[in-house]
Amino acid sequence: ARERLQQALIALILGLAHIAPHLWVLEDLQWADTETLSLLPLLLPRLTESRVLLLLTGRSAELRANPAVWNALQALDRAGPLARYTLTRLDADAVCSLVRNLLGEDDPALTDCLVRESEGVPLYLVETLKVWRDGGYLLPTERGTWRWQGEAPAALPSHLGEAVIGHRLSRLSPAAEEVLVAAAVIGTEVDFDLLACVCAPPGPLPDQAASDPHLLAASDELLHLGLLVETDTGYRFSHERVRRVVYQRLSPSQRQRLHRRVALALEALFPEQFELLAHHFAAAGEREPAVHYLTRAAERARGLFAHRAALSCYDRLLELLTRSEDLPARYDVLRDRAEVLGWIGDREAQGRDLEEMLRLARTLSDDARLAHTLRLRSEWHRLQGRYGPADEDALAALEIYRRLGDNHAQADLLSQLGWNAVYTVNYPRATDYLQKALSIYQALGDPQGQIHCLTGLMSAAELDGNCFLSFSYGQQCMALAKATGDPHCIGRAFFTVGLNYYDIGDMEAAEVHLRQALHLDETTGDRRRQAVTHFYLGEVAAERGDLETAQAHLDTALEILREVRDLSWEGDALAALGRLALLQGNPATAAERLRAAYRRRRELDEPAYAVIDLSYLALAELALEDEEAAWQHSQEAVTELEAGLPGVEHPQRIYYNHFRVAEAIRRWAAARAALEAAGRVVAKRAERIGDPALRGKYLTGHRVNRAIAEALAAQPPPGHLRVRLARADAPRHRRPTPDETVVVTWTVDAGEEDAALAEREGQVALRRQRLLRLLAEAEAAGARPTVADLAGALDVSPRTVRADIAALRRQGHPIRTRGKPPT
Repeated sequence: ARERLQQALIALILGLAHIAPHLWVLEDLQWADTETLSLLPLLLPRLTESRVLLLLTGRSAELRANPAVWNALQALDRAGPLARYTLTRLDADAVCSLVRNLLGEDDPALTDCLVRESEGVPLYLVETLKVWRDGGYLLPTERGTWRWQGEAPAALPSHLGEAVIGHRLSRLSPAAEEVLVAAAVIGTEVDFDLLACVCAPPGPLPDQAASDPHLLAASDELLHLGLLVETDTGYRFSHERVRRVVYQRLSPSQRQRLHRRVALALEALFPEQFELLAHHFAAAGEREPAVHYLTRAAERARGLFAHRAALSCYDRLLELLTRSEDLPARYDVLRDRAEVLGWIGDREAQGRDLEEMLRLARTLSDDARLAHTLRLRSEWHRLQGRYGPADEDALAALEIYRRLGDNHAQADLLSQLGWNAVYTVNYPRATDYLQKALSIYQALGDPQGQIHCLTGLMSAAELDGNCFLSFSYGQQCMALAKATGDPHCIGRAFFTVGLNYYDIGDMEAAEVHLRQALHLDETTGDRRRQAVTHFYLGEVAAERGDLETAQAHLDTALEILREVRDLSWEGDALAALGRLALLQGNPATAAERLRAAYRRRRELDEPAYAVIDLSYLALAELALEDEEAAWQHSQEAVTELEAGLPGVEHPQRIYYNHFRVAEAIRRWAAARAALEAAGRVVAKRAERIGDPALRGKYLTGHRVNRAIAEALAAQPPPGHLRVRLARADAPRHRRPTPDETVVVTWTVDAGEEDAALAEREGQVALRRQRLLRLLAEAEAAGARPTVADLAGALDVSPRTVRADIAALRRQGHPIRTRGKPPT
């Protein structure tokens, strides 16, 4: 609802600009509420090419004193610097010009007096002039100017501001002063009906208070004197300074009495104004109703996803709940505030609240609260990649819940432990915990708990390479979520199914579901979920070749993940941006991003993700012509994978990347072996997808799977290698260009013939016979191989090849190879 309202306001502003240019002035920005501040970042970028001029005004000291407003302005400046104008105090020349315009001529004495008394503060200067006007010293002329009469008054207050305003207040009638005092207690914006009720005689609030002729007369006096300004629904103070001076003149007992009067009037007229009711009851010294209304205000703000407003309510509640008997209520407020802090990604503040909750739970000797806090802190640790402490807290909480006999809480903890295992790539442990939790949730009839478990089982199945089982879990999630009607659940289900489609290779369906998920994430205000959805939308766009859209999504994901301090997903975003830079032909940026991602994985003990980053880093290094580093890192990645590293997502990528590196540095046998290994991974996973249509999507939907299929199709039969060699007539002093190469099919294993030779004469004789055969096949194709080409085909060292060539030459074989090209 809030998003639709914001979009409607933006459309209205832009629509009016199509009719005629518009100037919009937003005054006193230091008092702006959170909803106004949230609109500005959405509106300003849309104004660059419109006929709209937006002028924001505010007092700098108070802007800086309000963190929410100041941070919003700083964020707007970073997005696109705003034209900023600082209005300083008026100097003597400016005051002289004002006097000249006022009187029609210069008056040095009057100018000096104004400069001295106002100190250049425009408010004080204007208030001084009003005092002189009201005192009969300034009189209007027929020409529309003013004339000075008499000597400058000697009785002017020595310090203006409060004194000047107080001077004007002293001229009020008792009725007008009473109304102004009530208005000052109500606030800057004063509803007329509310003012009428507050100003009515003590006793039950009258129905016709607004028609009181005495109130109307007093209001007219205040309007005439310029202390109040009329609005559509009542009045507002001409300046906040005026309201503060009036309010500060009241004694504490007067303030409490009037605040109570305002609170009772608000309850009668505007019972849904929870925050105002809480403010006035608190100021009246009535704590219980203040707590009641602040709690209701926080609940409503949460329901509207107005997180900053909710946090403000919680802060005020904690200021009120300071007695020893308030400890349970204080715990509950901290719990709710920690949840909202988690939604906006303020992990540091959330952690402080969790520690205070633990302290309170132990003080209260409340096992249920202690277990609940340990569970929350476990999740807090996990979101920051600290899986060891996360498991410790979850197991401690689980043990308490078992003693308490709380089945639902046990299911929550088992589910949480299962998710921790998912993130640490422990598929068997994840499945065990999640299946146990799912059984309890099913027995309890809890659809949300079931959805959470099914999502985890989906991830675990994917880690195990079972795409079809993962897809099945995703469909169950969607059916359960739609039945709940909860936007959080439905958004998560759309994300889950979108991820299923991505893993299966159906990028079109993945994008549709992920966009639905993003819309719901933005509605609920879940920043972390928005980031993760942006991440996968970026991956989908990259798979579809839309690199510009991919960049936008991944940049947004990285920005939000840094904001919410999710280190693990930040590593994912860095890695994805590195892979994208490779597709964009920017290997230097790719290497930088991938190294950062790799370091983050190692810091967080995420080897299954680190090995993928290392594999892509090898491709970046290859593009930067650092063949040695590329080969070393690619070999390391393959070695870790083949050592049984669990939980590597899409391991065919590592093998295919190794194929590309090996082929580029002429290690032909290693390239063929890596490509065949990649093909076996794809085939094995495809076999586990029962639906033929889904199997087809998997084989063709991912870029890497298509590339593997194409490369395998281009390979010759077993025992042969497809290699690219320099033509025999290519210059030898440099690397050959593509036009100076030729594709040659080498026979590295002649089957029975080679086996018989090895049996008769041994492996050395077989290798040298194969060497002669490779040289003959190259010569027949008009190519000339290097020693490295031959070593790469036979999967031996160049030193071994050189020794074999020397031996063959001694036997009279006329062997010619291409010299090593310059590096």
